[in-house]
Amino acid sequence: MRSSGPTGGESIYPRLLVVDDNPLNQRLAEHVLVKMSYCVDVVSDGEQAVAAATERDYLAILMDCQMPVMDGFDATRAIRRLPGQRGQISIIAMTAFDTDEDRQRCLEAGMSAFSPKPVDWSSVEAFLQNIVTSGSAAVEARKSYLSLKQARRERVVLNLDVLAQAIGDEGGPDVVTELVALFKTESSDLFDRLGLALARGDVGLSHSACTDLRGTVSSVGAERLADLMSDVSNMIYLDHIDEAIDSADRVWGEFALVLAELDESVAREQKMKLANAFAEGELAAHPAGISPWPAPVGRAI
Repeated sequence: MRSSGPTGGESIYPRLLVVDDNPLNQRLAEHVLVKMSYCVDVVSDGEQAVAAATERDYLAILMDCQMPVMDGFDATRAIRRLPGQRGQISIIAMTAFDTDEDRQRCLEAGMSAFSPKPVDWSSVEAFLQNIVTSGSAAVEARKSYLSLKQARRERVVLNLDVLAQAIGDEGGPDVVTELVALFKTESSDLFDRLGLALARGDVGLSHSACTDLRGTVSSVGAERLADLMSDVSNMIYLDHIDEAIDSADRVWGEFALVLAELDESVAREQKMKLANAFAEGELAAHPAGISPWPAPVGRAI
């Protein structure tokens, strides 16, 4: 389990538990929640979540639904069986899919709120603040059902507002660079996993990899790619493996566009960082003894 929080906030700020097996989603949630002045524990599967909720008091739990070892639904049922207040904690479901069936399944498992990815962090903040001000997580867990679905909008290759909202003004270029690097690593691994599963005709593993991929690409605001992954997931669910394989060119083409726009975003952030550093006198105009201009032909500097 990884823990983080505001400086000096171990005993001052409320503590949350984030349960997600995706490193990118973990880092995003951790960054946003600490920025909101919460202490955060992060675990990677439902079994670890049950152990953490058994041993420690939390204000709320942000629970991914699809995870290895134990999924979010079984973990929620197990937590609801804990005695006292720990069994009545607010649990916010975080899922890559948003259908009436998904919502109903979350409610039946005992979850208190529902957040389709990409997460609307402002709504999450409002929900958490409501628990804080009410003074009773148990009451909120029993009475609250939160719909955090973002208003549908025209899909784009990369909605930069998703990362911008998560990172905020304090994040800066280094956080953007870190998250983009994590996204590249995680998504490439998941595409490899999906490709192998499809080649073997393994419907279960293919659907699992596709679900994880949709969650990953949604987290960086890759809206059109997320929609494509939903289409592929439906093909796999219906056992149309050949159709899913045939969609690879479209998916890879869209993925290439996402990577290109992410690289441009990182480059812009780093240029802005250098410009700000220069403006504040932290950098010299150019390294000592080296001219920023090309030398005229036949003349040394």
